[in-house]
Amino acid sequence: DELSMMALCKAKFEPQTFNEAVQIWDWDKTFYRSLIRSEQVRLTEVALDLSAYFELNAVLRGLTQVVYELFGLEMIRVEMAPYETWNPDVLKYEVRDNGQLIGTCYMDLHPRPQKYNHSAHFMVRCGMSRKVQGLSFQTPIVALVCNFDLGNANYHRSPVAHGDFDRNRSPPVLLVHSQVETLFHEFGHALHSLLSRSRFQHLSGTRTPIDFVEIPSHLFEHLASDYRVLQKFAHHYVTGEPISVEDVHRLHQSKRLFSGMDTQAQLVYAAADLCLHTTFTKSPSQRTHSKTMSLVFPNGIPANTSRIYSDLQERYTGKGCVSG
Repeated sequence: DELSMMALCKAKFEPQTFNEAVQIWDWDKTFYRSLIRSEQVRLTEVALDLSAYFELNAVLRGLTQVVYELFGLEMIRVEMAPYETWNPDVLKYEVRDNGQLIGTCYMDLHPRPQKYNHSAHFMVRCGMSRKVQGLSFQTPIVALVCNFDLGNANYHRSPVAHGDFDRNRSPPVLLVHSQVETLFHEFGHALHSLLSRSRFQHLSGTRTPIDFVEIPSHLFEHLASDYRVLQKFAHHYVTGEPISVEDVHRLHQSKRLFSGMDTQAQLVYAAADLCLHTTFTKSPSQRTHSKTMSLVFPNGIPANTSRIYSDLQERYTGKGCVSG
């Protein structure tokens, strides 16, 4: 089972525990779950040579196709105006609805010194109702930032599979599937901002309640794992052969490791959220703009939230929080 798999990994990772009964503590779970799952996914992708199906330009074309089929919007790559870009590798897309410009998306996809080294979406200019240059609406501008290596190691590691590729051209940028998911995820945020129509700047795009802001991005991310979507653009960059449904299924299986623990964790989070928002009220002294908040039972007795959370964790996972 999942705990046994973790225990075996811990015994190998921490040899001093090998001759003992290996105990999996709460703080071990996230570490070993991530370690085992990422390694299993990596081995699956290498064994199936899946990165050959995710050449960056093809993925971008697939992204634009998905946007058109879902929303009827065109994403058109255009040239930069003089001095417009902060780096020559940045791409510019205009988003148009029936030919009308509704937003602009810059994509800065490759690493370089001093660059922000994570993936993110940034709103450069929000979409909002505003009288500007004779128009009634200010079109949004967003920047999507990722860090996909230009010289992908898979290109050099697979001379047989890629032997017919024109080696006079630059090596292709081949993504692993998690990078495809990242691109779709961040573009979900970008699309949220691009399609926003608000009267007020502080309510535009991703400036929403924090428990909602990830919904568009996660919905879009899931498209990158749907075979019906992948078959449109995930073609081998040499042979043109589309990715097989069997390979996608194997990839899904490798990513489902520890799905039981993941479900338990979400149950605990949901139960805690429901409990804290339906059982308790703010104390009278906290019904102000104070940055701190204490919860009380309806009878006025202060609630011990740590104990409540531990009880919920024990109920849904069979084990409460570590003491202290």
